[in-house]
Parts: sequence; C-alpha cells; structure tokens
Amino acid sequence: MELKLSILTASDFPYGMAMESFVRQMALGLYENNVELEVVRLHGNRLYNKNDTSIKCSNFLFQKPLKNEFLKFFEVLCHVLFVPFFVFYRKVFTRDYAIIMYGLDRAYLVFPLTLFAKLFGLKTFRVNTEIYPEHTYASSWWRKPLIFFNKLQIKYFDKYLDGVIVLSYYLKKIEVENGVKEDNILLIPHFINVRIKTMENISNEKNTIDRIGYCGNPSIANGILDLIDAFLICQHKRVNAVELIIIGEITPNVEREIKRRALRNVVFMGKLPTSHVSEQLQKCSILVNPRRLGVSADSGFPTKIGEYFAAKKPVVTTKVGDLNLYFKDKEELIFAEPNNADSICNSIEYILDNREMAMKIAKKGNQWAIDNLDYINNSKKLIDFILKS
Repeated sequence: MELKLSILTASDFPYGMAMESFVRQMALGLYENNVELEVVRLHGNRLYNKNDTSIKCSNFLFQKPLKNEFLKFFEVLCHVLFVPFFVFYRKVFTRDYAIIMYGLDRAYLVFPLTLFAKLFGLKTFRVNTEIYPEHTYASSWWRKPLIFFNKLQIKYFDKYLDGVIVLSYYLKKIEVENGVKEDNILLIPHFINVRIKTMENISNEKNTIDRIGYCGNPSIANGILDLIDAFLICQHKRVNAVELIIIGEITPNVEREIKRRALRNVVFMGKLPTSHVSEQLQKCSILVNPRRLGVSADSGFPTKIGEYFAAKKPVVTTKVGDLNLYFKDKEELIFAEPNNADSICNSIEYILDNREMAMKIAKKGNQWAIDNLDYINNSKKLIDFILKS
C-alpha cells in the first residue's frame, strides 16, 4: 500500500540542533522507503533555514512562535483549538494514514490530537526521546504547570496512542509501567546517516598534533567542563602534542567557567553547518562524548555517538544510560567514568598509546552504527511498526 504520513514536530526543520537532526534523518529515511511524507512544524520556522530536502514542509498554524511571554498563552490556546481542523485536513485532504508526533509531550495538546485522530480514523504515534530535567522547561513559576502536563501525558495518555517510539530501555520501562503494551512500543536508538563518505586524504594524514573533538551542545550537563579538565591533564603530560576542538554554541554560564581555566590549544568553532561538521570530525584523532550522570543521560541515546561512529574515528564516551547495554569497553568504543576528568583523560591516552587497537575499535563502532543506527534501515522498522499497530 502507498503510505502517507505526517510528522508533527516541536523542532524546526530541516536543520538546527539534535532535535532537528533526528527529525531530518527520520523523515529522509521514510522518504527513501517511498513514504509520501510532510513535516509540519508546530512552532513554525524559528531558525529560518531553507528546506533543501525533497520532503514537503509546512507550519502548523503560525509562521514563527510568538515572543511575548503573555502571548505564548494565546499561542498555546490557538494550537489546541486548531487541533480538530488540523486532523480533519490530514484525513480528508492529504489522506494521511498516521500522524507521528515528535517533541510533543504535554497532555493539553497530545490528548486532543489523539482523541480527534481516533474520531477521524487516523493512527497516532509519539516519539519519546528522553526525560528532560524540570528546570530546563519550567524555570519560572508560571511555567510550573508544564511539569504536571508532561507527567500527565506519560502516566495516563500514552497508552491510548497507537504506538510509542522510544530511544532507550529506560524509556521503554517507564512506558510499560504506565500502561503501554509492549507490542505498542518500538525501541530505536536513533536515525543516523552512517553512509557518509570519509575523506581518506584527511583521515590518514600524519599530523604532529592529535586533535580531540567534541560536537554537540557544550553544556555542563553534557560534560564539557569535564572534557576540558581531562584535556588539560593530557596536555600537561603531552606538551603541545594535543589540541581540543569544540563544535557547538557556548552559553554564557559555560563561557564564564571556561575562562577560569588557563587554556591553550583549544579551538571553539561555534555552531557549524551540518555539512561542515562531518568534515571537522574526520580531521580528529579521537571523538569524545563526556556526558554527565542524570535523567537525560539515562533516558536518551546520544546523537553524537552515531555521528562519531559514522566518521570512523575511535570514540571515548562516559558510561551513561543504555550505552553499557550495547557496548563493551575497548570493543566498539572506550568507556570512561562519568563526572570524572581523570577517567576521561585515561581513556583518551589509551587511544593515543594504542593506535592500531584504536583503529580496530573505530571500525567495529562504525559497523555497529551501520547495523543499528542507519536511518534507512531503521525507517523500515518504523514503517513495519506503524502498519502492524
């Protein structure tokens, strides 16, 4: 059968940060598997990126989110009131088979979407990517109700969806505990383009300085300060033999902490276009995921792990979340203890001191990504799940 789907996403599309990357690769995988698809941006085109993909993209209601805090209540109300019209349009005019919700985790919107979809005969699926710390989305007193609506969705309403896609065993366990049948849960770690061509002329060149790379949101929770401290330890042992590159936008609070450290051979590249990120990763000798302990780390699968594997470079990662369930130390990657700069440094030094072994580990990591993270293969699994649900 010809399958028509829509992805309603709280992220932008097609480019941005981790959320946008996930939706882009999931959508491209579905498209490559001959699904007729449209991505609908709940909050409009916030990042003003041009859609250079072959996938149709539209906005849910507004072209961009309202910035005034008081008007945001009006925006939410409009979104809720627009739900029946949106579902009616998707059923009658675009003739969708199902709606996939990404980044929508609040009952005041997901429940009406689920209810009206059932009335109109549309299937609904929700992607549950991770559990976010409450302070990240409810820092002000007037945002505290969001905590209630987030918990309400998982506790009472996810079980009425036709299916839930989760990225970790941690999330799967939570969904089962709250009444979702195991048959209605699909565990897919990620959708990653692992088919990129590596630049052999760059990756094999002999450098006098080993580049240690980090790509992502360089936040304290993601372990950026632990990585910098680990680099300083390595640098002290290997004078002028290593450098650290950090790809991602530094926030003011992280910048203040960084300035307290005497840094040299550290390059802050800022936010780069997606096409340039891969090129920079392939110029590195080692790629590091230094994420700290926390509920986000337990519940999600790091995007950067897949991107690192795709670059065919040896990966150092802290042992958080599901990673220890998928990998063995010094097999597909090298583990370090979270919240521990000394341990991260030791893992980096293992690679520097065991180059042949490190390249074997990198190849195994790349193969694991091909087998488990490839966006086209995982989209086939998602299609089968949708059709069987």
